[in-house]
Amino acid sequence: MTQKQHYVPAAVLANFSFGVKRRRRESPVHVLRKGVNEPFVKSVSDVSLVADLYTLQDATPTNNDPDFMEKMWQGFERNLPQAISELQISPESLSARVWVETLVPFATSTLVRTPEFVERFQFRLRSLEVDVDSDSAKTARLIELQRYLAPLMAAAWTLLHAPAEMDLIANDLGWCAIRLDGRNAPGFVIPVTRKLAIMITPRIKRTIMTERGNSWIASGIQERNLTLSETEEANRCIAEWATEEIYGADPDQLTSLKVSLHQQSWFAEPIHLGFTSGPILVPTEFDWLRAATIAHYRPGNVPFTPPDLPVEYFGDLAFKPGIFLPTNLPGRVSGLVLGRHSVNLHLFFDAFFAAQMKCLHITNCFTHLSSMRLYLFMEPHDFVKYIAALPSFARIGVRNQQ
Repeated sequence: MTQKQHYVPAAVLANFSFGVKRRRRESPVHVLRKGVNEPFVKSVSDVSLVADLYTLQDATPTNNDPDFMEKMWQGFERNLPQAISELQISPESLSARVWVETLVPFATSTLVRTPEFVERFQFRLRSLEVDVDSDSAKTARLIELQRYLAPLMAAAWTLLHAPAEMDLIANDLGWCAIRLDGRNAPGFVIPVTRKLAIMITPRIKRTIMTERGNSWIASGIQERNLTLSETEEANRCIAEWATEEIYGADPDQLTSLKVSLHQQSWFAEPIHLGFTSGPILVPTEFDWLRAATIAHYRPGNVPFTPPDLPVEYFGDLAFKPGIFLPTNLPGRVSGLVLGRHSVNLHLFFDAFFAAQMKCLHITNCFTHLSSMRLYLFMEPHDFVKYIAALPSFARIGVRNQQ
């Protein structure tokens, strides 16, 4: 049966409604679409969606649930309204668990969830003259998600507060690149309410959690109050980066952005936003799993130390992404450093080159041709079994690449 699947969460779009309902998905929002002269009203449950966008057509031995991807998004979406509220009210004391387990996956997913991802993925392969079937293109989202969870944890997070005189709008891409201080800034911005957007700027290393009392809090979230002119510029950027539609509470505000909306849509890869890509990220591909597990425990009581992988605790996570094991993973490597009072993450380039890189000869792997690496797809429970059987990730049939 055909399913309507959202690529911008309805839980977020409800924050741009002019009348939020108890059932948030039923909240009305004004919509301005390219080629349409006047805004119209729709429920947020009926915008930013495509039929069977994530549904897999062919079951495989490793993935017999065609709705696995849609269910995976729900792992963080169900907690998203509360997480955004906590972020807005007290970012200086935001629980690390809320940040790493809900907000980081949400922010990362915005880069891979929209329909244009398939176009970007196919564009990467065009020069190779490779045809990609529908399921492979859909599954590539999960590899990209896994790759960028750690860089988005290491990135600087800045909350942009709109002034009382003007609201922020949203678009059907879920984010935009933005110009602040009269220049193009690296990174991207995610509008999450009419008064709040999250700006995420690439960094190589950062303290991501600190101890407060007897728990971990998200570290270093900055805040910035936008001026009226900066908010106007932010809204112009949001409209320019829309694929087809923009959303807001004020129809007149949307109408004023018609010229920006009707420009040709932008097309950008994460690397264009300043984020590193490719094999350089292999050593930190599982650091989100490590960090999310650390956040579940009190400081001083974490039952493992990176680079160990706490596979026996993965079942406690609300968000359980599909796991792709890179066959060139350099043994137990991690950019996380667990200290007595803080957790640091370093996207260390030197570790990639210094580590003894290995290559496994595994058949029936999914080939991610954008970086010419092999991945073995596993659902979380299978990954636990696999790692338990291979304490050092891989020691059988291994060839050194030197």
